[in-house]
Amino acid sequence: MARYRVTCTTKREKYERILGLGCYTPTNVFLTFTEAQVIDGIENNGDSFYVERPTGHVIDLEVITERDGTKYVKTEADGERPDNLLSLPTCPSKSQTSTSIAGALGSVVAAASHGPMDWY
Repeated sequence: MARYRVTCTTKREKYERILGLGCYTPTNVFLTFTEAQVIDGIENNGDSFYVERPTGHVIDLEVITERDGTKYVKTEADGERPDNLLSLPTCPSKSQTSTSIAGALGSVVAAASHGPMDWY
């Protein structure tokens, strides 16, 4: 079980479906995950993801299942506008993607301050 602070997203189109999340671990390591990896981590590994915006206002992500069975992540309802998750900045790009949350440490990438990264 791990807890990740989400700081950026990758979307198909502006304010459309989330494709990936950029997160910091409790030890301040930046990782990226696909939405499917986040869903798997929440549902099967007991991982949790949250947005802290503004500083001190922590709101957890949850998995939602639509009527057709499609799953996606969103922040729990807190009445804030704009939406906490969708209003995050776009993630910097990176050259490699992680294959699973359990194996994510093998895909650690440098922080954005260490130069550009290519995001898939």
